Amino acid sequence: MIALGYPARRRATTRELTPHYVRLNVTIILLISVTLLIVATGTLHEQSGPAFLAALTAFLTLVLVAWLRALSIILVPEAD
Repeated sequence: MIALGYPARRRATTRELTPHYVRLNVTIILLISVTLLIVATGTLHEQSGPAFLAALTAFLTLVLVAWLRALSIILVPEAD
C-alpha cells in the first residue's frame, strides 16, 4: 500500500514530477510484493521456496542499490 501512494505523496511534497527511477523502483517493489503474496498463499506448491528466495534476493538487491544511490548523493558533492 505504501508503494502505491508514494509517487503521489512525493509529487505533492516536492511539487515536481516523479522521476523515472522512482517509478521504476515502485514498480519493482510492487512486482516483488505480488510474488511474495502468491508464495504466501501456497499457490506455487513445490516452487514456493525458489520463488521466495528469488523475490527476497531481488528485494535485497533493490534496497542495496537504493542505499548506494542515496549514499553517493550524500558523500559526493555536485560540481558547480
